[in-house]
Amino acid sequence: MESFFLVVPPGLEKLALSELNEKVPGLEIVSSEKGGLNIQAPLSVALALNTALKIPNSIRWRIAEFKCRDFPKLFNKIQSIRWNRYLVSDKYELSVQCSKSRLLNEKRVEAAVRDGITRFFEKQPPKQVKGALALQIHVRFFDDVCSLSIDLSGEPLFKRGYKVMSGLAPIRENLAAGLFYALWEASGRKIDTLIDPLCGTGTLLFEAQMFSQNSKMRQFAYEARADWPAETLALAQFGPKYFYGFDRDEKSLQNAMESLGVLSQGTEIDKSNWFFAKRDLFAPGSSYEIRGDRKAVICNPPYGERISFSKKPAEYYSDLRSAVSQFSPSLIGVVVPQTFLQHWPETFSSYNLVDRVFFENGGIEVVFLVYRR
Repeated sequence: MESFFLVVPPGLEKLALSELNEKVPGLEIVSSEKGGLNIQAPLSVALALNTALKIPNSIRWRIAEFKCRDFPKLFNKIQSIRWNRYLVSDKYELSVQCSKSRLLNEKRVEAAVRDGITRFFEKQPPKQVKGALALQIHVRFFDDVCSLSIDLSGEPLFKRGYKVMSGLAPIRENLAAGLFYALWEASGRKIDTLIDPLCGTGTLLFEAQMFSQNSKMRQFAYEARADWPAETLALAQFGPKYFYGFDRDEKSLQNAMESLGVLSQGTEIDKSNWFFAKRDLFAPGSSYEIRGDRKAVICNPPYGERISFSKKPAEYYSDLRSAVSQFSPSLIGVVVPQTFLQHWPETFSSYNLVDRVFFENGGIEVVFLVYRR
């Protein structure tokens, strides 16, 4: 068994833990902390987490941890690590962070680590692999303890590979996945139809569709090692059957439909269960027949910053509550800046607040409010 750290957006740790336990039951969860989960797992299973999990930012293999207060000791510790077990060549990238330690000069720490790795490979020349990706080594000093980890993901995991283009104020894919999962759990795992009346480029809907499917549309850093086979995880399929996205911006809708086309080529989805249309949520207009009995609305409306409100916040949110209620959903999930929480009551119409998820989106402190009828 090896040690791994799942980097998770702060605020979504509980959801990430639930996702992990559901998709890969039986793993040893060492601890949960702000920003991630510490677990024990076979390497092959940890590699597979890159494709199976949708909430984490990355999966890191923790390869060493030791107390260190001077540079000679750091050099000696580094050169004693079996780097040929982790690196496919002497090419790698370093990320260094130091705090509350005697060794605070990050440039000197980086130099000592590089010198130590170079000394190791002088004794045991690395096997050169043509075209191999450079793995990233994370070096963290805190309270005079040095932790080393290898990034198994490469690009952040929220980069799924299906999006044609991002919208004006997009939500990251892993945040969207976490919000869908919170809504799904609050529904008692019973949603037939998911509606996003302010869908933009469709991220919230796409992530709901893909939550229980393995990611197959991008590469991961660990694939540089042919001798690191990832386990194939059979995921139980769940989620809505029908997806409806509405927006008043034609370009965003066009991007959403193009992304759906890309997604349908790389995964098993039924495009006939998807519907995108131009619609201003607050304006009288055409109504659409929406399939499915158990409906849920999920949306990420403007925060009043990058996209401004069309009216005062209190009035805007009052109109939003009325507008989304017209779909007659059993659940409503909406993202709201924490500064505007006072405009969202515990109850409205026939809906009661049942869950709140606090997190940051684009540096803005927000909360995902879940209401159930």
